[in-house]
Amino acid sequence: MKKVLIAADEVDKWSQLCEGLKNEWECTTVNLDVFEKFHTIAVYDAVLMLVRNDSRKLGRLIWEVRQYSRAPIIVVIPGIQAVKKYIEWGADLVFPHPSVSLINTYLYALLRRSDIAWNTGRKREKQEMIQKGKLLIDWRYHTVYWGERELTTLNEREKAFLYLLADASRQVVTHEIIFEQLWKEPYGDDSANMIWCFVRRLRKKMEKTEPEAAKIIQSIRKVGYYLDIDRH
Repeated sequence: MKKVLIAADEVDKWSQLCEGLKNEWECTTVNLDVFEKFHTIAVYDAVLMLVRNDSRKLGRLIWEVRQYSRAPIIVVIPGIQAVKKYIEWGADLVFPHPSVSLINTYLYALLRRSDIAWNTGRKREKQEMIQKGKLLIDWRYHTVYWGERELTTLNEREKAFLYLLADASRQVVTHEIIFEQLWKEPYGDDSANMIWCFVRRLRKKMEKTEPEAAKIIQSIRKVGYYLDIDRH
């Protein structure tokens, strides 16, 4: 069952709608005032924002979600007129009429599109070269550099892992996507542990080139990995 994070400005007043959505989704409801970015959002497949009043804070939260997640964002604001600005900030859909059946329909459509983008679309958009901080990946020759030094000890799966994270920019790549992309097998009970061991070996290799190099790979517990390009 897909996980949906519901952020509401008045949780009690949206309770009936939220309860209706739980028949189709694994929902977590939080108050908009305590809504946190990144480590929380990365766990969810979609984000639903339910608000009764327009505010700049909502725009900032949408923008923050979009910096760290590919999750579809749906915004419901009764009577809203300025739909365009929320789309520009990063929302996928904005509409004024809250309805369980309508939200379910849109969630199914957006999540299907999101899955297709990961499984097929990204292959067509493969970049030949990606540079993130000191990390440079030249996919034409399957070479990886840290600064001016080539990381010659990396195997093809390790290079592909770094490419996958670099191509995702600052967004978290989930364990499921990593395993299915690199191992070409369905994600299973032991897959997360296999990835953890794999990343541990990769970090040790990168440390031998430069201690700071391994720190570019950061993890979100029970979720996935991302590149910390701001510090390294």
